[in-house]
Amino acid sequence: MIIIYHFGVNIQQYAKLGRGNLFPSIYGCKNCPYEGKLYRHGFYERGVITSSAYYRIPVLLLKCPVCGKTYSVMPDWLIPYFQYCYAIFVYIDIGIIKTVVF
Repeated sequence: MIIIYHFGVNIQQYAKLGRGNLFPSIYGCKNCPYEGKLYRHGFYERGVITSSAYYRIPVLLLKCPVCGKTYSVMPDWLIPYFQYCYAIFVYIDIGIIKTVVF
């Protein structure tokens, strides 16, 4: 399951900090009645494509100690299941609208 989180940094800063980012403590499992803190379960690397660069970033994995459900904590500027950031889609969408309107 994916948890979207606002880290308060841009893509470049997040990539530079890597695993040193201030990752949140998440409480409560959405899969079972457990209400305590989810345990850190590791990281996985993920690609991010912007209009000017490609970055490899770490994504935090959390795990419920009761049911074993895992969660990915993703930055809010990243689109789940895509390598592109939101800014790319906004840029493309604006370009299409300008082409159609004008």
